[in-house]
Amino acid sequence: SVFKVFSLSAILELGAVRPETTFFCNGFYEHPDIKEPIACLGVHNEVGVAEIIKYSCNAGAAYASELISGMPFFEILSAFGFGQTTALQFPGESNGLFQTTDMWSARTKPTLAFGQEISVTAVQVVTAATVYANEGILLEPRIVKKIVSPEGSIVESFSPTPVARVVSKETASAMLLMMEE
Repeated sequence: SVFKVFSLSAILELGAVRPETTFFCNGFYEHPDIKEPIACLGVHNEVGVAEIIKYSCNAGAAYASELISGMPFFEILSAFGFGQTTALQFPGESNGLFQTTDMWSARTKPTLAFGQEISVTAVQVVTAATVYANEGILLEPRIVKKIVSPEGSIVESFSPTPVARVVSKETASAMLLMMEE
């Protein structure tokens, strides 16, 4: 799932893992506080962060989430723009669904790490992805880059507007490399 890119960036940014950190995936995630194992998409064996993304390894993402606390995880995912409308202000635009940590169960953090227990809009995902192309900085979404007259001259142009630093330049760069794999 595409959400692993954002959750693993948060885990990297929090210093809980490095790109070379590995986890073992035997086809499911188990934790003593969770009654039933959570299935993975396959048996991936030893996976690093890049392989978690490459193979969409739910178990690896879930095990990585064990290394962080809920609140900082929530804060970084919120900084990506999840759980809130974008600056585009479309009629009927949704915040998506992203519960605050006081509403989380024992399953939330590991399942959130691979994109469950959250609902996001396509515009939120595209906006969040600007972080990687802009060295860790979230940009305000734009639909129009410029307005051109019938004669071809530029009437008005719109520059990118930085919103906030979400992750470090190093985390953004590392994630871009892993996404290429």
